[in-house]
Amino acid sequence: MHSKSKFPSFMPTLKEHDYGPSRSHLREEATKKCGDFHEIYWVNGSCYRGHWWKDKKDGLGEQRDADGYRYYGVWSRNKKHGYGILKKQDAIYDRLDLLYEGQWRNGKQHGLGIGFLPNGTYYEGEYRSGVRSGWGTMMHSNGCQTSGQWLADRLHGFGTWYNSNGNYYVGEFRDGKFDGKGAYVMPNRGKVLEGVWTANQFFSGLSMGLNEPPAEPGGVDLTEEQREEEKGQDIAKKERYFCSYIN
Repeated sequence: MHSKSKFPSFMPTLKEHDYGPSRSHLREEATKKCGDFHEIYWVNGSCYRGHWWKDKKDGLGEQRDADGYRYYGVWSRNKKHGYGILKKQDAIYDRLDLLYEGQWRNGKQHGLGIGFLPNGTYYEGEYRSGVRSGWGTMMHSNGCQTSGQWLADRLHGFGTWYNSNGNYYVGEFRDGKFDGKGAYVMPNRGKVLEGVWTANQFFSGLSMGLNEPPAEPGGVDLTEEQREEEKGQDIAKKERYFCSYIN
């Protein structure tokens, strides 16, 4: 006695079934934006004009947001990715102010770029995940200049700071402040503070005059006692200029 199948003979088996995309899925894919389009508007007032791929902004395009921001550059899967320019509309002066020009990755500034602040200060250098990190230079609106290693939007590591009055600092920074070994030079006063700094304060070291003549190389060979005597005189001379703060 043979067992009968509980499924009718006219029903297809799993092996014979076609698992290709359904008609509704094909119609949905056909309606997705791909290629070049004219302006696309959203209900919030933003608009985009450029290249699309599978319903996402992908390729070269321009987006104008309702809050005044405008981006023109390369996109990847709805995110700024590649070279691009970001501007913002100034409602008071009716103009477009440049905010950033350079490289982007996953919607954030990443790589080499130039960033501009509203007060006229600008930074040129490396960015990582939307913040100043790496090597770069910032030109401040007050005439000062800071250059060196940056971390999380602040000088951190070796760098230089130039004041508009001619004074400058060369050395180590931490969280944007003089911190570590460094020298503060004041050309107009003929003075140098060299030593260890902590949070912009001169902690310990020597203050020396810029016009102090350096030791002349060569000449007569000195005995060990003469060398020790000259060394002691040099230390005594520098100790007269010792200080622990910027006068």
